[in-house]
Amino acid sequence: MAIFWAVLGLLVVRTVLADDSIVDRAGNGIKKGGEAAASGIKKGVDATESGIKKGSEAAVKGIKKGGVWVGGELKKAGGKLEKASDK
Repeated sequence: MAIFWAVLGLLVVRTVLADDSIVDRAGNGIKKGGEAAASGIKKGVDATESGIKKGSEAAVKGIKKGGVWVGGELKKAGGKLEKASDK
């Protein structure tokens, strides 16, 4: 009977220790998952920031080119109007 209680006690102790190990593993998994999520969010923010910067630079460049083109077309049209009015 003593052997029965010793084996039962050993099984109970192993179960309790295993449960602690499972809790530790779960805690570590949650921690690592949180760290990975934070890292992913940071990378996403950095990429978005870079994209916004590049997009705004491209928009400014496009507006500038468009303005130069419109100015040139207006200058051409003005020259044509002057020639027409001289006749």
